Amino acid sequence: MPGAAEIDGRCPRSVASRGRIINAVIALVDEDQGIPGAEAIATRAGVGLRSVFRHFGDMDGLYVAVIERIGRRYTHLSRPYGASSWQGQVGEAMTRLMEMFETVLPYRRCSTTVWMRSR
Repeated sequence: MPGAAEIDGRCPRSVASRGRIINAVIALVDEDQGIPGAEAIATRAGVGLRSVFRHFGDMDGLYVAVIERIGRRYTHLSRPYGASSWQGQVGEAMTRLMEMFETVLPYRRCSTTVWMRSR
């Protein structure tokens, strides 16, 4: 016999909403929108404002979930080098570093802004 969550669909909807909220933050930051507020995140995710806080508790909880998701973007950068020469490996390392820096830049700007506001 299926459980209650399987029957009414709340659990899958909750997981989907949580994912849309995280994706909304990432999309807003990737678009260089700065630090998105809860209202902008909820609007972008297509959820109510209360849902943002129900899923994450507060904005810090949301930011932790976003950082965890972003971290998964870089796991492919730790794969072994394909080149056999040290020159080729240095070239691969530089390519990987550039990819990482280019994709991390909007998040670095946001974190710097948060840090400056807190001082």
